[in-house]
Amino acid sequence: MGNITKSARLEMLFFKTYFKQYLLILITPVIFAVFNKSLLTGVNFTMCITAIMSNMTFDFTEKSNLSKLYGLIPVKRKHIVLGKYLFVMILGLITFIITFILSSITLYFLNVNIDSTEISFSLFGLIAFVFFTAIQIPLLYKYGATKARLVMNIPFIGIVGIVGLLKLIDSIKVQNILNNYALFIVSMIILLTLILECFSMYLSVKIYKIKEL
Repeated sequence: MGNITKSARLEMLFFKTYFKQYLLILITPVIFAVFNKSLLTGVNFTMCITAIMSNMTFDFTEKSNLSKLYGLIPVKRKHIVLGKYLFVMILGLITFIITFILSSITLYFLNVNIDSTEISFSLFGLIAFVFFTAIQIPLLYKYGATKARLVMNIPFIGIVGIVGLLKLIDSIKVQNILNNYALFIVSMIILLTLILECFSMYLSVKIYKIKEL
């Protein structure tokens, strides 16, 4: 676990290059809360953008020719990959907590009520983050940031999906279903996302072990 943590810290060091841009992203849920009066939109949109940023370290190490640095570190390749996932998970969790709090506070001062369904489905932001990064990371390990640049923009598809989801939730019939089965639906989605995340880790480790640095 110590080597995985060290690898995650190295990822955090690389991510500092994009920290100012990251802080700007954290403002977006406040903007959505003010203009859209929605918790769900701001949280999910921010998480999709953060999913793109979380893998910018691939781009940074490739452009700075730092990928060879990993070969000099006395850490197994498996631990380097798992350190990457640990960093991404921590970033996603921190972002979700911050955006949820900022959005909730903003809506509170705007006297906008947040119902339990919207709170439950704001978790889709975190789930979407895990889902998109789980798809991105193995492909980025396989092809590199330059060749797989299109892959890094996959979360933009999620933004379109969020808009569709919001329209769907506005339906009275769908709201009734969500109110009755919200816990079951969210639980199943979380379970499937965790399975995808585990498979993604396995695939990334397998790809990185045979990759030349």
